[in-house]
Amino acid sequence: SAPDGGENQNEEEGGEREEEESLDLELGEKDEACDLTGKTSYMKACEKLHVVPASRFLENIQNSELALMHRGLGPKGTKALAVSLVTNTSIQRLNLQDNWMEGMGGAAVAKMLKENRHITEVDLSDNNLGDLGARAISAMLKIGRNPILTTGCFRILQSVQENSGSSMETLDFSGITVNQEFGDLCRAVKEALPELRVKHGGTMGTLRKVKP
Repeated sequence: SAPDGGENQNEEEGGEREEEESLDLELGEKDEACDLTGKTSYMKACEKLHVVPASRFLENIQNSELALMHRGLGPKGTKALAVSLVTNTSIQRLNLQDNWMEGMGGAAVAKMLKENRHITEVDLSDNNLGDLGARAISAMLKIGRNPILTTGCFRILQSVQENSGSSMETLDFSGITVNQEFGDLCRAVKEALPELRVKHGGTMGTLRKVKP
């Protein structure tokens, strides 16, 4: 059996890989053009990737916040979720902490976020994203009109910190103003990974009242 929303370990792997590779985050299918929740595309993706649909996602598919922490989605479960979120117009805050999505899942989320203009907060911490996932998400943040701000940058930098063997060279958050918490984390990460370059749009100032 598989965890809710996770991968089915009993399926044969040969044809599964082919189906997985052929599945992409596309918006062109006519029967999914009006799939504003993403439920139709999610069920199809789960079937193709041989993963169990996440009941919590289906229950909250029209809410503004989706919290799927510690669900064991895995790379394929995350990819199925990402396929559906391309067209979802309700969810604004997405928490996928600790789902072991790895690089493939992280890349799928990054690709989804290039298309989705409704999600503004994302937590991808504790997911073993590796360099593949971190690079994909960093590249996504460079796309114009992307709504993810300081919180998203912080979580991505956090994922790099968790991967002590990272060979990441650059994280480009140009145009995104970060806060002091991000700056503190950045200094800590650069102590462990001195070759890492982190670009951002500056640190937001703190306004203080002057005592009379």
